[in-house]
Amino acid sequence: RPKPAGSERCSWCPACRAASPFINSWTQAHKDIPVIGISDEEPAAVKAFIDHEKLSYTQTIDVGNKVQGAYGMSSIPAFILIDQKGQVNDLTAGVGEYLETLLKKAEVLAKSKP
Repeated sequence: RPKPAGSERCSWCPACRAASPFINSWTQAHKDIPVIGISDEEPAAVKAFIDHEKLSYTQTIDVGNKVQGAYGMSSIPAFILIDQKGQVNDLTAGVGEYLETLLKKAEVLAKSKP
C-alpha cells in the first residue's frame, strides 16, 4: 500500500498546523492508506500538538533528523509518497494544491497492484 508521510512538520509552523486538520480528515476517509506524521520536536511538544489537534493518524519523532537528511528535505511541511515497493513516488513541500495532488496520487496507487 502507498504510504504518504507528512514529514518534518512542527507544531510552531503555521503551514503545518493548517495542513493537519486536512490530513486528519483525509486519513479518516481513507483508512486503507497509512499516513505517518513525522516531527523533529521533543516528545512532549509532539504529544501536546497531537492532543490539541486531535490527530488520529500515526505520529513519530525523527530523532537526529535522519528522515529529513535521507530525503534531502529543507522546508516544512514536506510530504513523501512511498509506493508499494518502498520507492519514493513523490516528494512535495507546502500545503494546498501540492498536498491535494499528492493525496490523489496515493488514492490511485492504493488501487494499483505492486
